[in-house]
Amino acid sequence: MYKLGLIGKNISHSKSKINYVNLLERSIKFDLLDFNSKEDIPDLKELLKNYNGLSVTSPYKNIIYQMCNSHKEVRDFKAINCLKLKDGIVYGTNTDYYACLEILKNYKLKGVSEVLLLGDGSMSRVLGQALKNLNIPFLISSRKTDGFKQVPNYNTHQSLIINCCARDFDLSTLNFSKSIYLWDLNYNQGYEDYLVKKLKAQFLNGESLLLEQAKLAISYWEIS
Repeated sequence: MYKLGLIGKNISHSKSKINYVNLLERSIKFDLLDFNSKEDIPDLKELLKNYNGLSVTSPYKNIIYQMCNSHKEVRDFKAINCLKLKDGIVYGTNTDYYACLEILKNYKLKGVSEVLLLGDGSMSRVLGQALKNLNIPFLISSRKTDGFKQVPNYNTHQSLIINCCARDFDLSTLNFSKSIYLWDLNYNQGYEDYLVKKLKAQFLNGESLLLEQAKLAISYWEIS
């Protein structure tokens, strides 16, 4: 039986296990490795000896990047979400990055010509690199820098607004116009009904990214 795990903090809401069960079409052992601080994270090499592969989520993507051998493509944004042990060496990559590329290509085909990233953390950097590679103009707005003052300028049919903020941020507090493209990297949030039914946003939540990156992780871990 395959044994996988997720490293993070306050991750009881995670749907990772069910995605891997569905994709692999078999029962698996899956552990939520919930650590209160980076100091609690054990030696990765010793940890990975017990797993076929490990995923990493907030707030440890940047921390784990510093603890493993990363592939060239993730070095621009210095964050990883996928770990494996091969020939005694801990390797890390970012399957979110490749999944984001595919999702953004679909938005480009729909006519989206500009993107506003809400938040300036690791996922904002990942998406920024993907947008650069696709030659899609973008701006970053955050609570810390400008208080999301850019949002009104991006409420058009040609704009995509992507929420990269942590789960404690209530996306419905922002003043969106109707019928915009809105991609929220979170899921199972209480504001989704408002955004879809009342705002009539063309809304995508984080489950799509979770599923696409899981497919890529399975390939990276060389399991089937």
